[in-house]
Amino acid sequence: VAGDISHVGVILDASGDQWKTADAGQSDGRLVGWTCLKMTRKYDARTGTFLWRRGGSEDPEEVLRGLTFTAPPVRAGAKGDVLVTPATSDDGFLAVGLTPSGGLLWVKKLYSYLPESFELIDESFGSGASLAAHGDLVVGAPGQGLVFAISSRGETIWEARYPSGVRQALNDPRWAPCHPIVSGGKAVVAPFEGDCLLAIDLNTGAAAWTKRFLTGYHCLLGADASRVFFMDGTGRVTALSLADGTVAWASEALGPPSGRGFATSHRVYAAAGRSVVLLDAAKGTVIKKCKVWDDRIPEPVPGNLFLSRGDLFVGGTWGYAGLEPYEVSLAALDSLGIREQLLRRAMISHALGNYVEA
Repeated sequence: VAGDISHVGVILDASGDQWKTADAGQSDGRLVGWTCLKMTRKYDARTGTFLWRRGGSEDPEEVLRGLTFTAPPVRAGAKGDVLVTPATSDDGFLAVGLTPSGGLLWVKKLYSYLPESFELIDESFGSGASLAAHGDLVVGAPGQGLVFAISSRGETIWEARYPSGVRQALNDPRWAPCHPIVSGGKAVVAPFEGDCLLAIDLNTGAAAWTKRFLTGYHCLLGADASRVFFMDGTGRVTALSLADGTVAWASEALGPPSGRGFATSHRVYAAAGRSVVLLDAAKGTVIKKCKVWDDRIPEPVPGNLFLSRGDLFVGGTWGYAGLEPYEVSLAALDSLGIREQLLRRAMISHALGNYVEA
């Protein structure tokens, strides 16, 4: 979770119960992985107890006082015992290694830039700052033509450059901000201010393949062992071979994109046209299209999709919601009053396409 001091944060469990609403600037807030006020904070995920914070003007380490942490940390190392978080300074992009208890291990400067171009760079670095970890490696693609891999000890493993014809422009083509995807021995990156999708050998940093896009807005969804998935502005999901970047399949146009989806080993979940769309990862065929009818979820509907312990959730600027299969909703209607039963049964029937019954 990331935000600034103007935001109010809430942590929910799978049932929707919340600990407490807390201002982001309070040390007793109930937030996990919160990055704000130039700080990285840690809270107990079960109780919301504040544990520690790093950064800010009162940090005991001078090197951290002038940094702005731009995304929550990832866990790296053989045992996941190193927290690596991205940060910016007045003249560069950095990565910071911390212990689980908040101790400073190292600070690694990865990129320098001129102060006069900071405004544009700050936009791309902030949007593309999130990292991905795979064992001892941490991969980042913060923008401005840089992709890197460092070890959990802060050592540079490789650095790679990528082409872009739009680095100084704020229009098409664009990729939605996201972290790199690590799968099948490759790091797949879609830099926010670039016009390309590229796969890089995870061990050497050599480019395996690069796809250039002349127009449009695209979103990287994820990857499995053999394919990488992305969605374009029409809601069409495309799968590329992870080996060589050739097109494996392209789905039908699912409708206007309305949130970020994700991929698992067998399925691709997409958010389009007020619906959660489930596709077969091997063929691209639509398995199920579930319209979200609940008016408690405002625009955009449904929002960003994510899984937690097998349950499907959505999130947006309006908050978070847990979704359940229609069959579960229908089975629970008997516990409601007659009027509410009829109303909800009609809504679910309409969402299923059973218009006469609705």
